[in-house]
Amino acid sequence: MTSSEKMPAPALITLSRESLREAAVADGAQVIGVTGHLMLDARERAETERYIRQQCRTLFEGHSGTVRLLSGLAPGADLVATAAILDEADRAHIKVELIALLPRSAERLLVDWLRRSKELGQTVSPDSLQRVRLLLATLLARSSTTLDLCTTVGGDNHQAAYRRLAAVLAVVPSRLFAVAREGYGGMSGGTAEILAWRRDPTSIPPALLELVEGLGRGGETHLIDPRGHIAPAAVSEAEQRSEQALTQAIRTHLKAGDALSAYDLAARALERGGESAPLRYLLLLSLAAAGSVYSALEQFERWAPPESERDEDWLALRGRLLKDLAFSGVDVQANLERAAAEYGAAYAKTGGMFSGINAATLYLLCGEGARAARLAKDLLQLPAEPPQGTPAARYYSHASRAEAHLVLTELDACREELAKASTLLRDDLITRSRTRRQLARIAAHHGVDAGGLIDLLEMPNVYVLGASSLASGALPASLARRIEGAPLFAVADQQPHTLGRIEACVRSGARLNLILPEDREELLEHCRVEHGSATAERLARIIEGAERVSSLRGFLVTEKAWCLAEAVRLAHGLAQVAASGLGVGVCALQPPAEATDWSVDAAPAVPAIAAVKNRRMVGLIFTDVVGFRRFTDEDVAAFWAIVMPALGEEVAAYGDQVLLAATWGDAIHVVTTGAEPAANLCLRLIDRVAALRASGTGALANLRIRLGAHFAPAFEGYDPVERQRTYFGSQLAFAASVEPVTPPSMAYVTEAFAAQLALEAPGRFQMEYAGELELAKRYGTFRLHGLTPTSG
Repeated sequence: MTSSEKMPAPALITLSRESLREAAVADGAQVIGVTGHLMLDARERAETERYIRQQCRTLFEGHSGTVRLLSGLAPGADLVATAAILDEADRAHIKVELIALLPRSAERLLVDWLRRSKELGQTVSPDSLQRVRLLLATLLARSSTTLDLCTTVGGDNHQAAYRRLAAVLAVVPSRLFAVAREGYGGMSGGTAEILAWRRDPTSIPPALLELVEGLGRGGETHLIDPRGHIAPAAVSEAEQRSEQALTQAIRTHLKAGDALSAYDLAARALERGGESAPLRYLLLLSLAAAGSVYSALEQFERWAPPESERDEDWLALRGRLLKDLAFSGVDVQANLERAAAEYGAAYAKTGGMFSGINAATLYLLCGEGARAARLAKDLLQLPAEPPQGTPAARYYSHASRAEAHLVLTELDACREELAKASTLLRDDLITRSRTRRQLARIAAHHGVDAGGLIDLLEMPNVYVLGASSLASGALPASLARRIEGAPLFAVADQQPHTLGRIEACVRSGARLNLILPEDREELLEHCRVEHGSATAERLARIIEGAERVSSLRGFLVTEKAWCLAEAVRLAHGLAQVAASGLGVGVCALQPPAEATDWSVDAAPAVPAIAAVKNRRMVGLIFTDVVGFRRFTDEDVAAFWAIVMPALGEEVAAYGDQVLLAATWGDAIHVVTTGAEPAANLCLRLIDRVAALRASGTGALANLRIRLGAHFAPAFEGYDPVERQRTYFGSQLAFAASVEPVTPPSMAYVTEAFAAQLALEAPGRFQMEYAGELELAKRYGTFRLHGLTPTSG
């Protein structure tokens, strides 16, 4: 077979529950699956083959009967793993029936492989292409059944086909070989999603779960790092569901800033009977990280182990919560003092660097400089993390020692430790930003120029990609270095020159945050119609490769220009939110104009929005009183006599900024002229309810309110029943789905609201990322932020 010859087309069977059962599990044979959406170099390929062969020798020893092997046959790790298993089976004289699950035609699999190789800068020689073609053709010829996953999901929608493949591999195999690099992420339908679904099949979307439910028997997963950085080991199903795996998943969510998902995992585990101290600790930590510090403090004694059994984490946790309150502007001096005392007590019992350095810093900030200095000197006598320690341990060691030196105003030593820390955890922007923020507080206390210190711990700015009508090639080397690893916010329309600009930035290492001016599938379809399949596939690859994708909602087909302008504003607003959280600036990355090259503008301009007849962008608030359904008639009467008039006063105080206010039962719905008045009103309502709770009796003594807010387009019209101006549209129902999932005494806002608020009132509010959450009323999963005022 030559490289130009067409791949042989096997007889395809449409994938269905029945065809899958017949091909793979009808007679109870052992089923093996392979997954690994990776491009492997020669060394990684050898490491993967070595491990699989080793495991298969043990697996096949003394085995009798048929084995079935499920594979998507994608060139790369999939193909390497499949071939290695079949080779070892042949050596052991074991009968293996290969079941090919094709999410793309064989020819398209090769095209995708060549495209991906090019994107990674890898040159595929004619010999290599010929070898892969031959191997793929050989395995297709050897397959006993070839199931077609693509036509089942409507034409060439390959992402949906890959998700169907993911569901099959997550559930059906009794043993799964998964090739993934340490810290694996990836696209929808990729190895990471397969592993997540295998750990928790209930997280598989219902339509896909219906395909595979009841066809799997569970079993082992072999996680293979092709680089050999982690020791591969078989993980049993029981171990996958173990508490250790669960706590690691929670910590991963926290590290990614997804506090709400972390809290949800911990809460569900405790509901199912989990009782370990680490789970309870993570429950409180994630609750606080999601913005509900008061609730975490209130629940501390309920979940904390006895005093004698508390480790350093538990001993320091209350101090950590009090510190969060202080730095958010709540009773600053008192909470700093209490937090310092908690950390100090934890250090006295454990001698740990974490509790010690926090105690030293907080003692300094609350005015006990001599005590802070003594503690910092003691900490610097502790041994530093050895060079063979993990990167994270070494980073925290250098950062803590830098903090101790700064407490002592030993600036040269501080700089030396920061220079060492800066070489570590370079991709962990959240951790680095927290260190910089802590150092800035100490420097401000001493009156030292913080910039000269914290800049040693390098952090990229956040960038917004500007517009241009010209096609754009590669960025200049100087700009490419600046945006490498930097968050980049860009709007993806259908235009090929727009895609070229985005691709150029991604090739330079930018971390893409993509704004879609319409639903993903609609955008791809419009792109396919207007610019052809090749451009639509480019757009699909950009979407799939982005770190985050946000879509605008609620716009009409005739409002494309308005929608696109709002998408640009959303990109600017989300960039401001991200920059505020990281403590860096926002820059506009400007593509070439007619007579210029790429450039950076330190003050990006945010476009103004023209008015649209009978339509406008509005702030949307929905409130709910927690536990109102359990109120007696006497409680309801007291609520309407005391609480509702007080809340009505707060709403009325905003005058013309309130376009509509309505109530039913315990709920209040408010439409405002913008995000800033909506944010102010949300926080005022929370404060007013807290004050009423403090003076209340009976049910009112436990009064809690929760609020959801959104910023979106709405129709302005006339209500013929209530005979007044009203606002309506799909986004009001969407906004109402946020409030039911909000923790008590908090306001959660959508990305659109957070972005608009960052533009309307920069620096006035804190919007802590709370994670991706499944909204009420089956609206799907969306990213939410916890809203609090900025300290000071």
